[in-house]
Amino acid sequence: MDKMHEENTIQYTDWDDGFSVGSSLIDNQHKEILSFINYVADYFRKGKDSEEEFEKIVHMGIQQLENHFCTEEQIMDAAQFAGFTEHKIAHDGIKKELEDKLQEVNSTNRAEKMIEISDMLSAWIVNHIKNYDLKAAECFTAAEKQGKQGV
Repeated sequence: MDKMHEENTIQYTDWDDGFSVGSSLIDNQHKEILSFINYVADYFRKGKDSEEEFEKIVHMGIQQLENHFCTEEQIMDAAQFAGFTEHKIAHDGIKKELEDKLQEVNSTNRAEKMIEISDMLSAWIVNHIKNYDLKAAECFTAAEKQGKQGV
């Protein structure tokens, strides 16, 4: 079950054990991504907004997603996971969608667009875990048991 709650009109998506793929590495990365998305939503919904912080947030967020996607893809590729191509297409799709959304951001709409982006990513990650990552859970847990954790 998804754990979403509102606190002072800020919607957060919390980790739920039902999201676990059985790999501490992948699960911890998912938890970090959710935490980061919640931080972004919180930051901008509270009216904070600076060019410097925006640049840091974008850089950190993209780097975090890239590292996570690379880890998953390396594990799936090494295991010759049957759903690898479909999974990679989903990763590439959200990267493109995020890139497109970030192109729409400017100094006058930054807070609004970043809230929109954080909501989009929050919904996407939960859907992705449920519909893609859980299908690869056996692959991730086997890699962890063998000490093959990707990057």
